[in-house]
Amino acid sequence: MASDACAATEAAIAGLQPPALWKFFAQLTQIPRPSKHEARVLQYLKDFAEARRLSWRQDAVGNLVICRPGSGGGEAAPGVVIQGHIDMVCEKDPALTHFDFMTHPLTLRREGDWVRASGTTLGADNGIGVAAALALLDLPPSAKLPPLECLFTVDEETGLTGAFQIAPDLVQGRTMLNLDTEDWGEVFIGCAGGGDTTLVLEVGLQPPPPSSTPMNPYELSVSGLLGGHSGLNIAEGRGNAVQLLARALAAVDQAAAAAAGGEAAGSSSSSGSSSNGNGSGGNGSGDPGWRLVSAGGGDKRNAIARDASAVILVSDARREAVAAAVGALQTQLAAEYGRLEEGLAVRLRPLPGPAGTPQQQQQQQQQVTEVVAPADVCRLLALLRGLPHGPLKFSHAVPGLVETSNNVASLKDAATLPPGEPGSSSGGGSSSCPAGVRRYVVVCTTRSSLTPALEATRDVIAGLAHLAGCTALHRKAAYPGWQPDPTSPVLQMTLDAYKELTGGEAKVSAIHAGLECGILQQRFNGLDCVSFGPTIKGAHSPDERVQASTVAPFWDLTLRLLQRLADVRQ
Repeated sequence: MASDACAATEAAIAGLQPPALWKFFAQLTQIPRPSKHEARVLQYLKDFAEARRLSWRQDAVGNLVICRPGSGGGEAAPGVVIQGHIDMVCEKDPALTHFDFMTHPLTLRREGDWVRASGTTLGADNGIGVAAALALLDLPPSAKLPPLECLFTVDEETGLTGAFQIAPDLVQGRTMLNLDTEDWGEVFIGCAGGGDTTLVLEVGLQPPPPSSTPMNPYELSVSGLLGGHSGLNIAEGRGNAVQLLARALAAVDQAAAAAAGGEAAGSSSSSGSSSNGNGSGGNGSGDPGWRLVSAGGGDKRNAIARDASAVILVSDARREAVAAAVGALQTQLAAEYGRLEEGLAVRLRPLPGPAGTPQQQQQQQQQVTEVVAPADVCRLLALLRGLPHGPLKFSHAVPGLVETSNNVASLKDAATLPPGEPGSSSGGGSSSCPAGVRRYVVVCTTRSSLTPALEATRDVIAGLAHLAGCTALHRKAAYPGWQPDPTSPVLQMTLDAYKELTGGEAKVSAIHAGLECGILQQRFNGLDCVSFGPTIKGAHSPDERVQASTVAPFWDLTLRLLQRLADVRQ
């Protein structure tokens, strides 16, 4: 598999400019580098430095700096930091069941002007920036450059850990080019801050109820969504699979209750109480209607959930009504999202396969030994449907910029989480889960340019968690935003270099995403930063792709800017 991936990747980048940058990017795609698992790519960087007799240093958390002396007349210039992160978001199509980001290389392909990976994230975020830094370090001794400190940070995608814990003496330069933004033609001088909130909801488990008609297991799934970056794409109105799954489960409950002549547990009668009050969709006649067995969806904290699914039991008497409700919801969602989410699919299918003989149906039901208590289903669905998702406020100062947003990132069973993660049954501040109880863990990522607005939104999430009866709430300390400085010296030099290169004016922007610049400015007093990069679309999803024709001008701008910085004297 590795040789096939390498051959396909080499073919995908053949003839692209600049060759050195694309060569290093291709090499990076062959090295597994999930967040928190960067050891192999760090060794690659160290080998790179030693092969070129370049000095390097590393801090305790893993951040690495490779140094190159000034050259070509830039020997006496102040040092410049070139910064990017080496980890990548690992998302794949559900069909790639055997692909493992921990061991397998990526397979690249070219589609017109775009380079992407086959079925997975590409890692152009921030692999292109890292490759550009390596290409700079690899330039001949005659190249006009200031002294460079190429800073490669770790674990950016899961909480900016490397930036937060960076050693205070790791870099000496006080001018920094961050190569981690994704819109060619824009120069970024500010970004949002953000913080994660993890909610833990305990639900009771019980045996499947007796039923006057057989109850069979089904998978209810929401799939085919675009997903994407929870900051850059949050304003586009993309569907959230976790919340749409909750909506689909509510539709199942309402359909089962209506078929029984009753009222859904999630609704209220005119007297303010529900007809059965337990989320069963039954009518007390010996047919419980349906039950929830399990549910989950989403994955990464900084990605919009693309897929989610639940296993449910549905009685034969309610099967047609439930299937009709799912079909109606598919039609409704196509009207709501169809022009954007063309692949959106809500499906109900029997498990483990089409229902067969009565004996086979009985065997299927016996495979389900526990279901979620109906009253707890109500609490879970109320929480998932009530949490804010999407842009909550746009900036009045910068037209079109999202100021505050929230992403309902994932719903997971605590038993499936790695030890030490917030909400896990084996650490992260939670005790082991008692018998007859399941812990569902919901992760929200909140972003804002304004810290008070950020924390106010997290207060709302905490209030909803309290109302839903969550047993724990983990509120991770927020990271700071990067406050724009229109008077920045390196900004003006960047704009001048861009105009010299293109003949046009670059757009100066702030971004509704987390960059390491704000944190690094706090760690290194007086640090002057800008951020720019080529055009990358679909980051944090298998649709991630980089526009090849923007990589060459991005590289040229980087070189022109560094040549100007090589002329600076203190």
